[in-house]
Amino acid sequence: IPWAKIFREKAVWAIVIAHLCNNFGFYILLLWLPSYLHHAFAVPMEKLGALSVIPYAGTFVTQNTAGLIADRLRRAGMSTGAMRKLIQTVAFTLGGAPIMLLPLIHSPQAAVAIATVSLAGTGLSTGGFIVNHLDIAPRYAGILMGLSNTFATLPGIIGVAATGFIVQATGSFAAAFYLITAVYAIGLVSYLMLASGEHKI
Repeated sequence: IPWAKIFREKAVWAIVIAHLCNNFGFYILLLWLPSYLHHAFAVPMEKLGALSVIPYAGTFVTQNTAGLIADRLRRAGMSTGAMRKLIQTVAFTLGGAPIMLLPLIHSPQAAVAIATVSLAGTGLSTGGFIVNHLDIAPRYAGILMGLSNTFATLPGIIGVAATGFIVQATGSFAAAFYLITAVYAIGLVSYLMLASGEHKI
């Protein structure tokens, strides 16, 4: 395994950063959405499960259609690199922009709708950075996925804990939602600057 070449390759770090940023928002919403609905809208505990699962149903749909979208863009003549960047741009934009509206929402139904758009948007990443490992290093794609997923697990520890501190300090989820949007923006800019669709390793 050419570890030195892997760690020097910008396209690898594009994937690692995008994966980390994507999971930052995903984990926070996964673990804090029920608490947010309960504390912000007094949704009874027995109804939280049904409401909280809706965004992930939307994500299931987009994750399974992102590959079809990618294939159509390639057949239309778009290069692999441009196609990955376009899909990832849409994914992070749809992931981050709606989250900024959550502090302004006054009903649990609207909050769930916004969370659904956000999480379903990031689900498009399966046509972006998630499969990009195969583009840049087909022989070592499994190694790269293990590497990027290791980094992308950190938000499950740091981001989720940080959200707890933010909510406790401010008495609101607003700052946590804005932080998710900022992290998605970092992921988007980094991916646009560093990503590639060409065979590198």
